[in-house]
Amino acid sequence: MMKLVAYHFRANNNLRALELAREELASAKDEMNNIIEEAKRQRRVPTQEAKEWLDEVNTVVEEVEAISEGFRQRPQCMCLSKYKVSQVAERKLNEMKSLLARRAEFEVIEFQASHNVPRAVTGPTNFEMVMNFVKDGMQGVLGLWGVGGVGKTHLLKQVHSSLACDPSFDVVIFVTCSKECSEERIQNEIVERFRLPRSSNLQSQAKIINNFLKEKSFAFLIDDIWGRLDLDLVGLPSCIGMDNPSQWKRKIILTTRSEEVCGDMEVGSKIKVECLKGEKALFLFEEKVGDETMQAHPLIPILAEEMVKELGGLPLALIVTGRAMRDKKDPREWYYAIKLLKKWHLNDIESSGTNESILRLLKFSYENLNNSYLKECFLYCALWPEDREIKKRELIYCWIGLGLIDELDMKDALSIGYNYISKLEVANLLEPTESHDEVKLHDVIREMLLWIAYEEGKNKYKWFVQAGVRLKAIPQNTEIWSTGEIISLMNNEIDAFSPPTDNHSKPSVLMLQRNLLKSEPELGNFKGIKYLDLSWCNLSNFPMGICELTNLQFLNLSGNKFTSLPMGMILLKKLQFLLLRGTAITKIPKGLLSQLKELRVLDLYNFWKRFHTVEYLPSLLNELECLSKFSSLGINIYQEDQLQKLNYLTQVPIASLKIFMLSAPGSFSLLSNFHGPNNVQENLNELFFHKCSFESIEMERNSENPNWHFENLETMLLSEMMYLKQILWKGVTPKDMLPRLRSLSIDYCKSLHSISWIVYLPCLEDLSIIRCKTIEQLVSADEVISGEIAESVPPFPSLKLPFKKQSMPPKLRSVVAEVEWWRGVQWEDESLKSSFQPFFKRP
Repeated sequence: MMKLVAYHFRANNNLRALELAREELASAKDEMNNIIEEAKRQRRVPTQEAKEWLDEVNTVVEEVEAISEGFRQRPQCMCLSKYKVSQVAERKLNEMKSLLARRAEFEVIEFQASHNVPRAVTGPTNFEMVMNFVKDGMQGVLGLWGVGGVGKTHLLKQVHSSLACDPSFDVVIFVTCSKECSEERIQNEIVERFRLPRSSNLQSQAKIINNFLKEKSFAFLIDDIWGRLDLDLVGLPSCIGMDNPSQWKRKIILTTRSEEVCGDMEVGSKIKVECLKGEKALFLFEEKVGDETMQAHPLIPILAEEMVKELGGLPLALIVTGRAMRDKKDPREWYYAIKLLKKWHLNDIESSGTNESILRLLKFSYENLNNSYLKECFLYCALWPEDREIKKRELIYCWIGLGLIDELDMKDALSIGYNYISKLEVANLLEPTESHDEVKLHDVIREMLLWIAYEEGKNKYKWFVQAGVRLKAIPQNTEIWSTGEIISLMNNEIDAFSPPTDNHSKPSVLMLQRNLLKSEPELGNFKGIKYLDLSWCNLSNFPMGICELTNLQFLNLSGNKFTSLPMGMILLKKLQFLLLRGTAITKIPKGLLSQLKELRVLDLYNFWKRFHTVEYLPSLLNELECLSKFSSLGINIYQEDQLQKLNYLTQVPIASLKIFMLSAPGSFSLLSNFHGPNNVQENLNELFFHKCSFESIEMERNSENPNWHFENLETMLLSEMMYLKQILWKGVTPKDMLPRLRSLSIDYCKSLHSISWIVYLPCLEDLSIIRCKTIEQLVSADEVISGEIAESVPPFPSLKLPFKKQSMPPKLRSVVAEVEWWRGVQWEDESLKSSFQPFFKRP
């Protein structure tokens, strides 16, 4: 009966989703028909896969139209009719999603290779060859090699996606190596991924990994190898020479730029991933340029063919250059671009073998960014480690701190930063990741940026970037410290900072974050530093040398262990940004902050789930109120009077707020507690409730305040709220109250029974529910907000729930849960459990 009620409740939503999917599918069909019509004019024909896909689309579109018409003409108030229609609609929705997903898996037009030139082994052909290797019954190692940017990583990721649900493998592992990779780093990735016991030395760790894998079938995919790695030393069981090769299925696939590395790794077979040839290269390029530009002038298709020849068929170059030409609708712009490419003689990349040729080619897309600030912001992306995710917030704060985003209001500055990231993603210069909060930089694009920063290799020390390369000590070359302006040594294993320098050291930017310093860094001679990042460096004491850096404008000390700030910081008269997020700061000298007249941002927000009684309130708030340029505060409060004090500040916008140990029995009204001239709700971006005693949180509208909704709140955490029973909605909907809430985390709220209201949060993308044993059902059909709200807002619009086996989320990374919970889940379709199994891992 419960299932029937749920289907009845979902009927309208399913039909709305069905209509939207039908429109999207019809649009994809029209687009394909346009491509086919254009191809016919060029005497080319559609592929068989395209023909079959169109037939299936036509059938399902007709069926959907019949379902919609039948629903409109149904007898009213018939629950069973709604139930049946909802079931059918859900099945058809899955069919359409499957068709949309399949659209990307085949070519639309047959590519006609010349009789005299062998067809290039690229794209799907390479994929088929790799999958043939994977599916044969033998053990073995396969190497994929080719120039940077040719598509090796993309191919390996395609293989990984195909193997994720392959029942013939017990374990599928994907590891990215990069230049400074080691056996130890690969071990760490495996240990972290499968939560294996950690060991202090390489050999014993290898034994643990070997014991884990020795009675399993596995596929091990290693991307971007630069030299020989001893996989026996990592702990991988042998893939060759087994006594009984049919017992376990074991495959290793690696990618590298060098054919020699394939030999060093003793691969059994190898495939050269080549640049695209002829019409395949042209098709990819035109797809990135877009139909609107391609049809803007009769000369542009002809010029596009010429440009593709000059790009040498390198997929990365075709993609980023095609995007760069997307808005160029005047043939004169195309002539100029082709002239530049001809000047660089780039049309035979594979035979030239020179990395500089590729970098010059990619520089074209950099130069075509139409905003000088955007170009400079993009350049600084290269300061982060190769092949590693970059947190958007950290990147934007870097841009702001360097003065690349010239906007005094922090809320607006952050918006500009996110807009820049979006533009770089659209230009295919930054890559999205599984996490909404992170981006990634292609390793060849990063090389290009560093090459530009080094003035095309002429000034190798102007920037000195050795990020994430496992350095144990800082470089002792005095030229680096006397001539380098920008230095990034982040994400290393440096335990002491004592550079060989004098009073003439030149760096203005020093990035040392995420090193484990065991002693106070020696900073006194770096008088010219304006930007210093020492976050997450394990510092137990405040580095007093900082007080001598009188030109300092940006200081990030987040994630360290010291508990107080020194009065000596009063000398930092130019300081604008002081980031102390996630620290245990409890003492700030009175009178210090009021003397930092240029201060714009202070972040003391502590996201740790531990309690620290602070001694700097309320004097801190009074001092900040005196600063005319101040625009953003992250703060932790634990008393009612402190909360009320926030409301009456007029010059201190609150961006991040942690409310902990607040004793307020009964109900806590969110809006009533945020009133007064400050309008906390206007600026608040993060809100964290921790160990408070109230039983309910009330969400209500204040008719006297037009700014009653939390328009910028993106992250909310509820942690160890032992007495919290419910979130009450009074005359307001989640959509109106929290229109931009993107991340919600609920941890150890043992009295909370229902959170059905989350279904209507329009932007929710990240939902975490931990240690909440009283929440047995995520969404209950009889508790969800009903009436007009249910009719106007689709459930989980950003999370895309629910889903079936045919419509698994393509970017699903993991399902994190306790083993007991996983075993006890009741599945509507048991085949769905087997599809999720490869993604399951313990917390």
